[in-house]
Amino acid sequence: MKIQTYNDIKVTILRSTKDPAHLVQTAMRLTMDKSIKHLGPCSKRSLAFLIKAGHTSLLEHVSYTFSIEGVSRSLLAQLTRHRMSSFTSASQHYADYRDMPMVVTKEMAESSAMQRAFQAAIGDYVAAVDAAVPVYEARQLLPNACAVNIIWTVNARSLINFFEQRLCKRNVEEMSTFAAKVWEEVDNHWPELASCCGPYCYPSGKCNQGAMSCGDPYKIPRTGE
Repeated sequence: MKIQTYNDIKVTILRSTKDPAHLVQTAMRLTMDKSIKHLGPCSKRSLAFLIKAGHTSLLEHVSYTFSIEGVSRSLLAQLTRHRMSSFTSASQHYADYRDMPMVVTKEMAESSAMQRAFQAAIGDYVAAVDAAVPVYEARQLLPNACAVNIIWTVNARSLINFFEQRLCKRNVEEMSTFAAKVWEEVDNHWPELASCCGPYCYPSGKCNQGAMSCGDPYKIPRTGE
């Protein structure tokens, strides 16, 4: 049995909209030409204006398809709550999962007690399958830590919402690590958009979580232009 940590998660862009700035600029000229002439080309400044003003439907024309490898079933359950997206995940209904790794924190991966617990769970799963229990029923024995691979397609408007929710420091470690990896991929493709994305406290420094606030306003790795 293999145990992986959140740092082993892999996120890559399989497909993305070519020249997204030009596409959004075309949409801007169509719907609000006279209002946005002072902004010039589709830049960080104009994107920040669109997002703040709520004119984010223009960003729905830009989409990303990500390949996601080595996240847990727990993360899959969280990710699919972002409903304005399309998901394809590896199936526990048809596939035998006896060789799939567990995805946990570094501390849990190094814990002998956790290793024994996961080994026991996989042992029960294997015993059930070997006893002719269908894999779609035996899967009930698998831990939430069991790894899954996903293809995720999402438009830029929904991606902004994802970053607002999941770059927040109140998320669990796996989601925070995953969201940061997604942000890095978007930053490599369209840095002007990435630099406008963050949790509710970015860039104002004001949190909307009241007493649940972490008290540590988010800062992106660098400021895009």
